[in-house]
Amino acid sequence: MKTAKDWKKEVDSAFKEKANEALKAFQSERDKGFEELASLSEQLEKYANQKKELVATQEKEAKEFIPNSKILNECGLKMNHVNKNIRELQKRIDALFSKLTKLPDFFRDNYPFLKLIQG
Repeated sequence: MKTAKDWKKEVDSAFKEKANEALKAFQSERDKGFEELASLSEQLEKYANQKKELVATQEKEAKEFIPNSKILNECGLKMNHVNKNIRELQKRIDALFSKLTKLPDFFRDNYPFLKLIQG
């Protein structure tokens, strides 16, 4: 007949194994999220640089004695596209950041005091 200590060892061993598997899966998902976040951040930086170049071109052209309306129009159209991409990327980055900082359901369900730090 098994004693309470024997049962405790067996249950703890099974629990540790399940917890390690869950932790590995959780960490793998987070690593993928970090890679995606870095990629999105790189894209955002690229569009921010494009926006700076467009603004510089517009400012340079506006200072000309006779501004070239074709260049100004092209810059304006490109600016709308770049701004739209920046907004979309920023939304995706914010959503992914929120997902990565969210506690897993297991912790929230079993440790309700952690809801206080979740925000």
